[in-house]
Amino acid sequence: MSVGQRYRVRLAGVIAARADLLLLDEPTNHLDARGLDHLTQAVREHPGAAAIISHDRALLAEIATAFLDLDPTSDGEPLLVSGGLEQWQEARRRHRAAWEDAHRAQQEEHERLRSQADAARSRLSTGWRPDKGTGKHQRQSRAPGAVRALNDRIDRLQEHRLDVPTPPPRLRLPASDTRAGAPLLRVEEVEIERGAGLPPRLPATSLRLEGGDRLLVVGPNGAGKTTLLRVLAGDLAPMSGSVRRLSDARIGLLEQEDDRARSPHRGSPGERRRRALAAVFTARPDIVLLDEPTNHLGISGVDDLLDALERTPSAVVLATHDRSVLRALAHWPRLELGG
Repeated sequence: MSVGQRYRVRLAGVIAARADLLLLDEPTNHLDARGLDHLTQAVREHPGAAAIISHDRALLAEIATAFLDLDPTSDGEPLLVSGGLEQWQEARRRHRAAWEDAHRAQQEEHERLRSQADAARSRLSTGWRPDKGTGKHQRQSRAPGAVRALNDRIDRLQEHRLDVPTPPPRLRLPASDTRAGAPLLRVEEVEIERGAGLPPRLPATSLRLEGGDRLLVVGPNGAGKTTLLRVLAGDLAPMSGSVRRLSDARIGLLEQEDDRARSPHRGSPGERRRRALAAVFTARPDIVLLDEPTNHLGISGVDDLLDALERTPSAVVLATHDRSVLRALAHWPRLELGG
């Protein structure tokens, strides 16, 4: 079975247990449209309570009645918001804006006090080391006042506390130097048949990629989306057809699951996903292949990723079931498998 099919079986078992409390951790990861619709309906009809960890805005808009936001805050306390998705997003925007304003104001005030202390120190130095000639007595008589002014500025600088922490950085992904329109990849009638020990079937598929191209790969679980990305990356040889890499194109692949990063000592799934994305983009590939890249990412991380995908000069092939991503990238060309 494909990854998505395996997740559907596991999720069905949890829902069928009819527990009083459902605890679901990123339940929409890997699910296709049919699985997403079934999950949404099942949770809405569940007579008990449900606590769900999810980045899926479409799911949250359908079922959530309150939000406990565990992302960093200025005071270290979780942000608890009653209401639906829009209420939570507005509260989140207001808090982030207030945090950034308070941090900027503290930094500016600290810099102002530091400048005043430096100016007082400069005046003191001039007062104690007057130029030769007239005015020496007057300069020295002003020295005690300059000392008091310096001490006052230093005291104010030391008393000014920087107690508003720096807001967390956004996900920043470097861009490649790929030339727009440069031919990168030619795929002619590649095909893989399903069989024992083989990946899900890939129907005969042809495509061409040039610098700056965008392509969404969609379809139900088991349609061959992951298989296609592995063929494009050169990790899997097709049974028929050809894949030609042109212009020495560099290819970066973000896999749907990273079995090597399952150690709990390597951070949360979301942190590992961010590092994996950063590693792919840091190599500055000409072709970026992304298999369900929003799995485990927080909503702010998803927004940053979407911004990076719109800006990168690389060609991008993205396989996803994420409904918010599909809506945001509705202007991209699509390749539908298994339709």
